[in-house]
Amino acid sequence: MGKSLRKWRFFILRAKTSIFMQNNYNYFILSILLCIWTTVGWAQTPQLNFTLTTDLSGTTKEYVARESIILGNGFLYSATSGQSFIARINKTIDITLPNGTVVKPDGTQIKPDGTQIRPDGTQTKPDGTIITPEGTIYKTNGTIINPDGTLLDISLIVPEVWFKTIPVTSDINGKYKWKDFSPNNVPLVKYSTNGTGTEYSVGKDSVRNYNFNPSIDLTAGNISKEIAIGTSNLAQATIIGVWGSKKETTNTDKFIFALNGRRNESIVFSKSNVYASVESGKNALPYGNDTIKNLLCQPNTTTTANKARESSLRIASYYKSNKPNTTLWGEQQDATISLGSSFLSSNANNTSTFSSTLNNFQGFKGYTPELLVFGKVLQPAERSIFESYLAIKYGVSMDKSYLSRKGKVIWDYSSNKTYNNRITGYGREDSLGLNQKMATTSYQEAPYYSDSCDSYLANNANNLSSPKRLLVMGCQSETPLNDGEYVLFGDDNNPITDTNTSIPGYVTMQRKWLVNINTNRAIKNWIELSYFDSLATRFASHLYDTYLMIDRTGKGEFNSSSEVHLTDSLDAARSKIIFKNILWNTNTNGKVAFTFAYKVPLPPGYVKKDTDPDPVSDLKIYYPDINDMTNIMVKLQTAKPTSTVIMVYDVAGRSVFTQSLPESTDVQYTEIKLPTSGVFIVKVLNNEMRYTEKVISSKR
Repeated sequence: MGKSLRKWRFFILRAKTSIFMQNNYNYFILSILLCIWTTVGWAQTPQLNFTLTTDLSGTTKEYVARESIILGNGFLYSATSGQSFIARINKTIDITLPNGTVVKPDGTQIKPDGTQIRPDGTQTKPDGTIITPEGTIYKTNGTIINPDGTLLDISLIVPEVWFKTIPVTSDINGKYKWKDFSPNNVPLVKYSTNGTGTEYSVGKDSVRNYNFNPSIDLTAGNISKEIAIGTSNLAQATIIGVWGSKKETTNTDKFIFALNGRRNESIVFSKSNVYASVESGKNALPYGNDTIKNLLCQPNTTTTANKARESSLRIASYYKSNKPNTTLWGEQQDATISLGSSFLSSNANNTSTFSSTLNNFQGFKGYTPELLVFGKVLQPAERSIFESYLAIKYGVSMDKSYLSRKGKVIWDYSSNKTYNNRITGYGREDSLGLNQKMATTSYQEAPYYSDSCDSYLANNANNLSSPKRLLVMGCQSETPLNDGEYVLFGDDNNPITDTNTSIPGYVTMQRKWLVNINTNRAIKNWIELSYFDSLATRFASHLYDTYLMIDRTGKGEFNSSSEVHLTDSLDAARSKIIFKNILWNTNTNGKVAFTFAYKVPLPPGYVKKDTDPDPVSDLKIYYPDINDMTNIMVKLQTAKPTSTVIMVYDVAGRSVFTQSLPESTDVQYTEIKLPTSGVFIVKVLNNEMRYTEKVISSKR
């Protein structure tokens, strides 16, 4: 055999790898010196020398390396030849890449020209101009430019139909229907082969309230419901809707709607796919992936069945752009959307044929509160505005930033990454018909999922909020929101159990919330915390000494400088601890963090420090039971130990009650039984206050 010719090839392999954990991106350059030995006519397969793993990625990626692995600034590493190579990113220092780009610990990149690029791809230019990953440009003068070069102005966008769930009459416990709020006023009718179907409506038992807004069940009777649009064939279209699955098996694909417009170009939209017509020759297109949720809610290795049920209410946006018609005479401008049943291949409104595999395609079971259909493809920011409106209205937590009608960011998903859980809020947008006065999440955790629990007590909009909602917030009637004002909040996903805090004498809840507010007006807000069943149960033992704890920096760092508010009132029937007159907008960045705490005795022998917060002075007089107003409660806490006298007189000046309270800075409660119906005067006297209040005694 002839002598083989051997050649050595040396080269440097440079790989840029991003590692994801808890919404943080960390970038590094990995340089591997490879030596591959080849011979003419055959190549020896290189043997693995090192396995690269990280403590952030949770994955192992194999690299061939003969000589060395060199990591840049910011890494700790160790290796033994032939064994695993462990790399740990030092997240406290900056990393400078060979091209001069500086990577911050949070993943933000600073380019040599000063451009900042967030982990989500958003760019901020040195002049302050912001460019989103989709190409929307935010100028410093307030101008917003769409990727196609047009100015953002949704007042110019008129939907072909805009269905909302409303009562048929003024009786909110009567029948409900979908009403079209577009200028076209199209009815939703039950399918009929002769085209004369009757308008669809349902009883109250087929309505669910998400975030205190009604949602209709379109699937009653398994009869197709039809939307006949006479102003567009939807060859170019955007369809945005909210869909909430009922409690059912979620890992099965279901029919949502069929869109029939231009002949042979129809589509079927399901919980996880878009099915094109047979005539189009296109295969089914899955629309869910790692970054975009579909409606299937299928549990996987990272999402449990419980987590999938939490997020069963979802916003789905579908858009299509077929070639425009350029013939001299144009084309017919009408379309039909069919939904609310299993797929009906024999539907007389079908303008295309579909695969026979869809013949027995079962329909989606659940609630659909709202649907918007546009005869054009919306620009990314335009679509986000309508999605944000729906998310706020129905308590849907989106995986992206929220925009106001004018395109302004009212919840920054990138900068609020710690609190991007159960995002919800209240706000007012007159042009969109939004006047949300209170809010709770529709992503409530086990066991009170929104697919089985209403936001109202007993599913009745005449009632207050359900005890099965951990947190409810709203603005008080004396300071209503103005047009364009929003209060949004999300949490850090920590447990709702309690934990010790750095503030002596307090124990706090582990979970924290962040509030974003876009107005400087002094808006008064109220908060309800539920201790029902498995919710904030530890606070049930501290009903009279529960505090709302506020961090005005928005960092979620609660310490001796944190602001505290004592419980204002209780609703025992709903298991609610209530706080009132809370002002969020008292700092410059529009962000405030809060949590809940209760008081505990100081450790034996504890010596009060100058940095420890002083108890707050607080006095409240209220009715423990609004159905029996012959009983009143006086709640008192003084900043310094001082004796207090509580006196009650009738209108003639006769004393009917007197009690002295001991010197204390603890919260003290005095329940007073008034003798008869009528008006009484309550006086509270001590060295810090002289307080007088009239109360009315009556019984319902």
